[in-house]
Amino acid sequence: MAAIRVALALLSAAVGAWYTVSACAAAQPPVVTIPSYRETVPVTHAGDAADDPAIWVNRRDRSLSLVIGNDKRGALESYDLQGRLVQRLSDATPFWGNVDVRGNLVAVYHAGGIRVWRIDPATRLMSAASEPSGIRTAGEGVCMYRAGGRTFVFAVARNNGSLVRQFELVDPDGDRLFSGVLRRSFLVGSESEGCAADDQTGALYVSEEDRGVWRYAAEPEGGTERALVDSVVPLGGRIQPDAEGITIAGNRVIVSAQRSSYPRQSYFVAYTRTTNSFVGAFRVGDGPTSDDCDGTDGIAAHAGALGPEFPDGLFVCQDGQNASPTANQDFKLVPWGCCPEPARRLLHRRQRGPLGADRVSARATGDPALHPRDGVLAGPLQVLATGLGLGEVGFGRQLGVGQPVVDAEPVQHGDGDVAVAEPVQVHPVAVPDRPGGSVAHPPHVHDERAVPVRDLAHPLVVDRHPTPHRSEDG
Repeated sequence: MAAIRVALALLSAAVGAWYTVSACAAAQPPVVTIPSYRETVPVTHAGDAADDPAIWVNRRDRSLSLVIGNDKRGALESYDLQGRLVQRLSDATPFWGNVDVRGNLVAVYHAGGIRVWRIDPATRLMSAASEPSGIRTAGEGVCMYRAGGRTFVFAVARNNGSLVRQFELVDPDGDRLFSGVLRRSFLVGSESEGCAADDQTGALYVSEEDRGVWRYAAEPEGGTERALVDSVVPLGGRIQPDAEGITIAGNRVIVSAQRSSYPRQSYFVAYTRTTNSFVGAFRVGDGPTSDDCDGTDGIAAHAGALGPEFPDGLFVCQDGQNASPTANQDFKLVPWGCCPEPARRLLHRRQRGPLGADRVSARATGDPALHPRDGVLAGPLQVLATGLGLGEVGFGRQLGVGQPVVDAEPVQHGDGDVAVAEPVQVHPVAVPDRPGGSVAHPPHVHDERAVPVRDLAHPLVVDRHPTPHRSEDG
């Protein structure tokens, strides 16, 4: 990893103008090449088989997270972060379509409809979580959306105008097996497949392969109104057709420009999550132990720590031409912590020091009252978290003993980025106990420290979208 960082640092000077491409100069953008770091074992079937990945985050131990991908010709597979096969689901019905994850639920298009599986965090194995008949619908593209305690699955049919159907997952009989209720449907226009929904902004992105990427409202009441994020190069945009997979992570929306006519020159285009402003383009090239991503269909990303090898997050791309040695298609893994500044900004994660220390500086300011017994600040006060490369996150809230603080308002950067990309942990400030447990004039507290995030005994959780209760489905 250290060698990759050194080599990639040399790219920074050559791409200093990478962000200066303006919206009015829409065309294929300059492309930065980033080496792949690792690859999964190849899928079982030859030909056009591997297609769409998703990332399941193990909340108990993030290093034990999984990459889940489909073998279109016969299976749904999961891999550990070393690329080894963990599980392979298959049956008599050969076709397995796109896949997505929310919490511990996995949705995939299979056997004429949407099927749902549930991951057991203890074993990391999937088991059926939908009714035997599934959710009957035409489709191939699949993406999930979760908001307000409700979980939805979108199915995208590739043909006949690409009908998109939005189903809500429900369990009316309480048997822990989901069925689906159709909440909305609309036509995209021409062949489409890739989609991704943003739980934070409420946006739904759909790629129309020969036209570009559209943004819709993800809520079922959103109707058919849409906005064009970017078009394909023949129409004056930046995406070499086909426009394929879409993923959302950190402050980025990333689209696969498959370049079907020249798949060995395919690349990925990144936009800001809030305004969909163009950021830049990159290609995953050959790495020390794995080859590049060519003619990519599906992509997935997570902008958060996934163990020591992926401390800043993970990007996964389907490789349509697996080589060195030549083998069936597979998925390539890229750790964003290895990347130079232009590429690092694609997921806009925290900046790391020269030793890669995972640290956050926290300080509390205000005029607090003292808890009657143990002197823990009872508030109100201001807590600021810095040192993450995300600007400064501030919030005011009453603090009690062991009480979490949630729902920090995001800080907007100049290019529209949102500061809070994932939960940030800071430590509450404790002050010495005083006789009687209180003071007539509470002191002004200013405590600034740098503490390892993982070593916090009683962290406060700063989360843009708090989840006070997490069900078994995540």
